[in-house]
Amino acid sequence: GAPWYVKRGSIKTITITGISSIGSYAFEECTSLEKIIISRNVKVFENYVFRFSSKLTSPSSFTFGVSSKYPHNSVPPS
Repeated sequence: GAPWYVKRGSIKTITITGISSIGSYAFEECTSLEKIIISRNVKVFENYVFRFSSKLTSPSSFTFGVSSKYPHNSVPPS
């Protein structure tokens, strides 16, 4: 299992950078998960990545296309 599996119930935000795919069931049962920030590098989402992550209820929970160099912004600062 994933190294965060034992803490899955308390994870509220995930920032994903530096990888190109997310495996099946990677964040399953992250019941407190409310926000996900995903870098441009991620191209593949396997099956049921966020299965039973019940607080992910709207598209606004996800931010796509952020740069891994500037993970909190989709464009570099001026």
